[in-house]
Amino acid sequence: MKKIGIAILMVATAFVVIGCQTQPKKQSEMIQPALTNQQLINLYSQSLEMRWSTPKGYTGTSEYEPNGTGIVEWGKGDHAGQWRISGNTVCTQWEGVREGREKCFRLVEVAPGKYNYYDVNGIYEGDGVVIH
Repeated sequence: MKKIGIAILMVATAFVVIGCQTQPKKQSEMIQPALTNQQLINLYSQSLEMRWSTPKGYTGTSEYEPNGTGIVEWGKGDHAGQWRISGNTVCTQWEGVREGREKCFRLVEVAPGKYNYYDVNGIYEGDGVVIH
């Protein structure tokens, strides 16, 4: 009986310890500050090419020109479009992608030239690296 009591105590202790551990932040939560408006302007003020990937497994490249035009290339073809900076977000709108709807992203620099993208609600959308 004493062994059963000790076993129950050990299991209960394990549940308490597991329940009290701090869970790491999910990759889906923005935990670092996003680039500011001026940092985005500096980044996109010259021709820029980024290779990107998403949690859904999509990969491709996006080319941005200083005049607000660009091309996104991925497994479903190349699409022309436009981009703009709005506050602390970069908004893109590509023909044939997201039914032509604009979507805005916050960028967090995680290493020199490497960024994580988050939607305006702070949900992780993918990552990108500057290739030119």
